[in-house]
Amino acid sequence: MKSLRILSVILLVALGVEMSAQSNKTHLYYNMGFPMGNTKDFISKASFRGMGFEYQYLFNNNFALGGVLQWSTFYQDEPRQTYVKDNGAINGIKYKYINTVPLYITGTYYLASDDASIRPYVGLGVGTYWLEQRTDMGLFTDIYNSWHFGLIPKAGVLIPISYSTSIYLGVDYNIAFKNSDLDQQSWIGLSVGFDFDY
Repeated sequence: MKSLRILSVILLVALGVEMSAQSNKTHLYYNMGFPMGNTKDFISKASFRGMGFEYQYLFNNNFALGGVLQWSTFYQDEPRQTYVKDNGAINGIKYKYINTVPLYITGTYYLASDDASIRPYVGLGVGTYWLEQRTDMGLFTDIYNSWHFGLIPKAGVLIPISYSTSIYLGVDYNIAFKNSDLDQQSWIGLSVGFDFDY
């Protein structure tokens, strides 16, 4: 919890930099997730339930510092069958979920000027992930939720459609490191949305 408070203070300081014309960006996007590693072992299906918001302050034409708040849900059900437990057995359909809320600070480097017809970028995010892993079966629920330290390398392109609006296309690799409650979780995210300059 202490690390979350520290991250929140850093994010607020980063976002509190004095604004000037055309030095701010906001990305609003729809996010898809493709599970990897331990995440794929628990839920193998892709997630099409996600959205995100990113604010960026540009220090110059190429480098931006910002913050991201994102949400994704992975879901999968398994056919009715009998599951043997230590002191009995349960018969039913198993519903599995992973809810993720990443909150992180980003550094982004734009590889072309803001008047280019396509503006590629690369970046890295550092922060925290709130994860909930849940299994429902009839009246029974197993649930684990916790905060994880995480990294998120990312890349993508902006395609301008007007003076202050661009189409936003991005790919990222989410890594939520292991803690005492859950193993490391990871997935590849694909994002489609809009970028607004102001």
